[in-house]
Amino acid sequence: MTPGNDHAGVTDLRSLVFPLLAWGNNPQVDLLLLPVLTHLFGPGDAGMLATRIEWQARWLATSYLGSQAAQQPGAQALLLALADDGERFVREGAARALATWVQADPLAAAPLADLLGDPDNSARLRRTVLLAAAALVRDETAPIGPALVLLARAVTLPADDVVRRTLPQILHDLAARAPEAAHRLQARPWPADWQTTAVIP
Repeated sequence: MTPGNDHAGVTDLRSLVFPLLAWGNNPQVDLLLLPVLTHLFGPGDAGMLATRIEWQARWLATSYLGSQAAQQPGAQALLLALADDGERFVREGAARALATWVQADPLAAAPLADLLGDPDNSARLRRTVLLAAAALVRDETAPIGPALVLLARAVTLPADDVVRRTLPQILHDLAARAPEAAHRLQARPWPADWQTTAVIP
């Protein structure tokens, strides 16, 4: 096969993969086609992937946007939109991507903490930011500082359902990795209905 024909074949596959993904939203199809999707679309396609109707495309976009966000404001905006996506798998990918972003640019943790503290933001977005903190805590190779910036804001929030579901387990994991940091968070002022001694060993 000549290089030109090979390029044409790739173009044909790119045009076919999205209809196949949309077909029935079948998990078995996803398992077969997600590796193909990763092979056919690279970091330069992140913007296009982020706006596709197929959740698998948006999920793949998160894996590229995390490494781009530190240098590209446009990538940041796309990633934050995906952090509020209606599909759980996309939000989980966005949480990992946010963690990648703040590892590359620790100063980004502060504006993310502001998003977490803004009651006008959706519960989905706030929970995704907390899941980014969880990813940082659980990654032994990641610097702990950005996670602490996010968690310091989280412990001062009203104990709404999002925080109740997400924060205690993160603090438990933090205590295993960085006990002193966990206990410093425990010593901060908490909402009256938080039982901090139950979540930090």
